[in-house]
This record gives sequence, C-alpha cells and structure tokens, in this order.
Amino acid sequence: MRRGSTSATTLTVPESLNLTAAKAVYVTFAQGSKLLTKKSGDPGLEIEAHTLRVRMTQQETLDFSVGPVEIQLRWLMPDGTADGTEVAKVYNKGVLLPEVIT
Repeated sequence: MRRGSTSATTLTVPESLNLTAAKAVYVTFAQGSKLLTKKSGDPGLEIEAHTLRVRMTQQETLDFSVGPVEIQLRWLMPDGTADGTEVAKVYNKGVLLPEVIT
C-alpha cells in the first residue's frame, strides 16, 4: 500500500470459506481514529471464492499516514452466522507529492 496510489490489496481466506456464498462481506482499514470500510457491492471491491481484492482511490490512500494500517475482513452468511479474520497489518508507504494527481 502506498499513499496516493490505487494499487490493490489482496486478502485470502481458507478454502473452507466461500466468500461468494456470503450475504455480506466487509473489509475495514484502520489507523488510529481513521477508518475506511468497503462492503460487497462497493466499487473497487472484487470478491472471489477465497480471495478478496480491494482497490482504494488515491484520496483514500492519502487519508492514511505513512505507517502500519490494520485490516480486517468480516462476513455474514445467509443463515445469520457472522465471523471475521484476525486483524492483519500492512505498511502504508510514503510519496514525495502527497496529493491526488490528475
């Protein structure tokens, strides 16, 4: 993850979990008091059976500071069962020009 980029973050779940069968899938990025949550159906969120790819906008990655960002995936199954992954960390790298480029 890099500030100002639109690169994708990929999360993988065990084969025993099929994310495409979930009623809802949420992925949350957190750093201090800054939270960003994307849910199934949102632009930039691609869900496959065991893989989830999140593509943030330039502004969204700029909103996080340089340093560790926590990530957690949660899901709701059609039977009402809800669960989530352990919290993981990714490092948000810096850029020399911290603004949206056009």
